[in-house]
Amino acid sequence: MSKLVSVAAGLALTAEATLRFKGCPDEVKVQETFDADRYSGTWFEIVRDKWTPYELGQTCVTAQYTVREDNSIEVFNSGYTPLLGWGGGTASALQPEGRTDAGLIVNFYEEPKPTDVANYRIIETDYDNYSIVYSCEDIFADYLSIDFLWILSRERTMDDMTMLGHLDTILKVVPDYGFFENHMVCHQGSYCDTPYETRPQGPIMTTEKEQGDDDKSDK
Repeated sequence: MSKLVSVAAGLALTAEATLRFKGCPDEVKVQETFDADRYSGTWFEIVRDKWTPYELGQTCVTAQYTVREDNSIEVFNSGYTPLLGWGGGTASALQPEGRTDAGLIVNFYEEPKPTDVANYRIIETDYDNYSIVYSCEDIFADYLSIDFLWILSRERTMDDMTMLGHLDTILKVVPDYGFFENHMVCHQGSYCDTPYETRPQGPIMTTEKEQGDDDKSDK
């Protein structure tokens, strides 16, 4: 697939919510320091941009971070899509050359280069409970870009007061993102407990009672 076709496909998927008729922000304030070892482990997706192309329709989304011997990071994302079943993908991440803050380079297609620009910006994390991540990519210089945002948690759920605190941070750091029109909550029901290696393929069948219990746990 040509680069032009890839861009066109991306625009088709993201135009409704995250297409920006301007370039990415010059500088997004990220956490001043980053500890890869503390960030490693499992993160549950609580909130994401609803038009994230590679997550359309997914629930039970998790991200597993593992620090390699060369200090780069392996990222394994997995989730469940109705009709398609469980799926996942592996990426590599590292800090750009000369940076010690929480701006990372994440690439699912090839090993990232230390000279690349950070595309995974951790706005804030306490490592033990939550992480707020922002990403933006310029498409045509200063005239067109797409951006995304995630709120991750070490637990499957997040209470309303905690979420409001994170929202306050997002509105201060990336006020132009458009959180209210672009975000969606990722469902993390009881059926998400299945380890990825043993997850059945195909749609999950749940009883009405199980679905009701899951809906209550999300409130």
